[in-house]
Amino acid sequence: MLCSAIELGMGQDASGIMILSPDAPLGASLGEALGLTDTLLDISVTPNRADCLCVIGVAREIAALTGQKVKIPPFP
Repeated sequence: MLCSAIELGMGQDASGIMILSPDAPLGASLGEALGLTDTLLDISVTPNRADCLCVIGVAREIAALTGQKVKIPPFP
């Protein structure tokens, strides 16, 4: 399949197809070939856990589950 960047949802350029580098491994996913792999964390917060509605609250929960310490950034 040949697709433009707009068809893949990666940009607004619909003038042509995307060309990968010649050394891209055959059969690799597009995310790996373009270096766009990332970790996705999908969480559901129950109404009684308003403390988890911010990044620091989620970090505290993950730290508690993994036995790690939370590094809270300094606030100016």
